[in-house]
Amino acid sequence: MLLSSAAVLLVICVQCLHCSALPAMSSYEFTAYRMQQYNLAQQKHGCRGAIVVAEARSADEPSLTRRCVIMKVQDFTVEKYFEALRQNAAAVLILLPQNISSIPHETVKSFMVSENEALQKETLTPVYVVPEDEQLLYMYEEVKQAAASRTSSIFVRVLRSIVTATAFQILVSNNNAIKAITDNTIVTLEGMLPGTGEDAPTIVITAHYDSYGLAPWVSYGADSNGSGVTILLELARLFQKLYSSSSTRPQYNLMFSLTGGGKYNFLGTKRWIEENLDHAESSLLHDNVAFVLCLDMLAKGDELYVHVSRPPKPDSPLYSFIQQLEEVVSSRFPWVKVGLVHKKINLVESTVSWEHERYSLRRILGFTLSHVEDPRSELRGSILDTMSQVDFRKLKRNGIIIAEGLARYMYNLSDKGSPKEVQVFKGQLDFQDSRMSSLMSFLTSVPRAAQLLHKEPSQILLVNSLEHEFKHYLQQVHRHTFRQDKRDPEITFFDQMNQPIVMYRVKPAAFDLFLGGCITAYLGIIYYSIQDFLFPRSLRSSYRPTLTLLHPSPPVDTGRPLFPPVNLVLAHNPVSAFPANPLGKTNSDSPQHMPPIDARAQKLQLMETPAASDGQVPTTLRRPNKTADNQRNANPLSAQQLGPQAGARFQPRPQTTNPSAAAPPCSFPPTPYRKCCSTRTQDFSDCYSCFHVVRPYQAAHYVIHPEFVSESLY
Repeated sequence: MLLSSAAVLLVICVQCLHCSALPAMSSYEFTAYRMQQYNLAQQKHGCRGAIVVAEARSADEPSLTRRCVIMKVQDFTVEKYFEALRQNAAAVLILLPQNISSIPHETVKSFMVSENEALQKETLTPVYVVPEDEQLLYMYEEVKQAAASRTSSIFVRVLRSIVTATAFQILVSNNNAIKAITDNTIVTLEGMLPGTGEDAPTIVITAHYDSYGLAPWVSYGADSNGSGVTILLELARLFQKLYSSSSTRPQYNLMFSLTGGGKYNFLGTKRWIEENLDHAESSLLHDNVAFVLCLDMLAKGDELYVHVSRPPKPDSPLYSFIQQLEEVVSSRFPWVKVGLVHKKINLVESTVSWEHERYSLRRILGFTLSHVEDPRSELRGSILDTMSQVDFRKLKRNGIIIAEGLARYMYNLSDKGSPKEVQVFKGQLDFQDSRMSSLMSFLTSVPRAAQLLHKEPSQILLVNSLEHEFKHYLQQVHRHTFRQDKRDPEITFFDQMNQPIVMYRVKPAAFDLFLGGCITAYLGIIYYSIQDFLFPRSLRSSYRPTLTLLHPSPPVDTGRPLFPPVNLVLAHNPVSAFPANPLGKTNSDSPQHMPPIDARAQKLQLMETPAASDGQVPTTLRRPNKTADNQRNANPLSAQQLGPQAGARFQPRPQTTNPSAAAPPCSFPPTPYRKCCSTRTQDFSDCYSCFHVVRPYQAAHYVIHPEFVSESLY
């Protein structure tokens, strides 16, 4: 009963362990995207490591050394990130939610600040970003619970670690070295709408179309700078209608430009300016350029900042255009704030903050329109800058302000006495919400990082589609492809930006010891249960017999074998007589019935006993394991055949076939028996003999049926 209860308890424990198993698979493979890594202007940015073999831990753990720190967006703060780097964490894995719009605004802002700080410095710790899914969220919850249990008692922590704790091993198996990529290409598109007159001034409208973020493969750049590209393409469509008629064509050449490499020191703009000013024999940039309007980040906020490198003079075209913008805002959108931000260009620095600074360095008047005031703002490059963060009403409003301001400037409506409330773009010339939404969806459908635009098929298709859009509305469309000098590249990217990662579910070492103990106990219970069921203790070789009730000596039939077939018969201590019922006190008047013969007794065989000349028990009987002759089987022998054998005298007894017939009392002289391996002589005539029978498969005690027992004298 005790063994059964223990077995049931053990099964329940194992079942509890099984029920606490993770629903996640034992191994799960997913694709993660590595943090930016590039060299720009002799400075290194991003992470330099890619290989990860570490156990996953929460950012709340006190010890993160040689661990892979798992963070959600809300966990990725400046303090936690640099603390992980300070403790030499093996890697940082950031889980990116599928729905960015569900993240609170304060959390998004905090993440962008941390992201900007992380991109400013170089680190050897691999940093990966991976979109969330069910398996990764389960892993995050597990490591989060493990970190929370650190504050509980030691007993609870040890018990949880042994029984229910689950560890996760993060493995990046790509052992290839990170290689530099110097054969990068940057594509710049240009197109124009020619104005009336031979020497018409030129207005350049430009925007960079690439994106930037913590990881290139998840940088979609909706506001920065999908908003600028969307407004530029819509302006090209609207002004194309005005330029298509000679009666509404202004006296300005309108040039549109989409540049690449904007997030990397505006290299596409730099190369395009150099080609037009230094290498081209004839270019609109050589002629009269009124100003360059750069569009950057226009999908949020109620502010519209004009960034300039020097304050505009009152008689300059830039000053007049800013006045037109203020008139449009004051008449139609009075809640919008228009401000002028002046930032000088530091010639010592090798990088620029805004695109217009590239033109200012070549003495071309330019400015940037943006809702961002600080050029170092965290909003200018983030993986959380997705379409869900775009306010299309504000995007359309800013587009209308820019379009109306340009129209008022080019048509000189203020000098002609036109009211401030006059609207040029209305009706068929109005901004189309559906078109702007489609353009933004198209631009944010794939990541537009500069290192991907010239290699990946989807990104190449995007650039080709932009070129097709230019050709649909503009004239003299050109595509400029700039390649870097491999010997002295201005920017160097690196490969292995997306890596397959395998997450293994493992148990701690203490659980292995606990499970081994459970298995050992289970097998032990099963073993002893089988032993008690098949071989009771009373039949084992280690069992010492106690008292046995007496039976009268039955008569022996001389016509059948005296002993049943026995594999091996060894001398053994006879069973002690029951003192309360000696043979001499047996009631001979009552008939004695022989118990029924067990069928198994017929399968026993007797082995012939070797003779001893001195009347002692032979050595082979004392130590039967020292000779192999006693292991041989003998054929069944009858009483007459066994009579002449040396060392044994058999006295036949009459067979009682009718149990009801009274048998005459029998008396036999005392028979001296010697104990095995002993020289003492004792009288055991009042009991039956007990033999140690050895079978080929199991050793056990067998009490020979009284009908087949005979007395032997040594």
